[in-house]
Amino acid sequence: MTLEETFTEINNIIGNNAEPLESVRLVETYRQYLKPETVRVVLLAESHVFTSDEDRRIAIPPIDDLPGYPTQYARFVYCLGYGERILTLNSRHPRGDGTPQFWLQVVTSANPEHVICVGIGVADIVEKDLRALFPNRYTVIPQPNAYLSSKAHMANFQRYYEICNA
Repeated sequence: MTLEETFTEINNIIGNNAEPLESVRLVETYRQYLKPETVRVVLLAESHVFTSDEDRRIAIPPIDDLPGYPTQYARFVYCLGYGERILTLNSRHPRGDGTPQFWLQVVTSANPEHVICVGIGVADIVEKDLRALFPNRYTVIPQPNAYLSSKAHMANFQRYYEICNA
């Protein structure tokens, strides 16, 4: 299923509450820009936040060391302006910014050695598919801001480290 087909299906379900397709395409542009040629480990976490037409009008200044990097703001972790009002210097920059199964087509096509599912809530939704597609190649770890002991956070960090350095 393509990005546009997925968008159309979601839009048919939720109607005019969907963000503009142009915002969805912008987020995918960020994702593809920063995707390495070979994917070893995928961190599967919450996706981007609704990005409006007005949000996309906020400019990200060109970055000399990143030729071709997108220059529109998106509420997405790969957008360097997300959570960085000082970068956009725009009064319209959103305050407090700072995420159907399109992820399945993207993760499957990357064919990673391992998938780390970040967050128990995310795992509740996708673990059945992970188990079927990546048996013995996925791990569920609570979100970094989870209410855990420092010992549990250290254990999670060590697990990330083991997976990523295998």
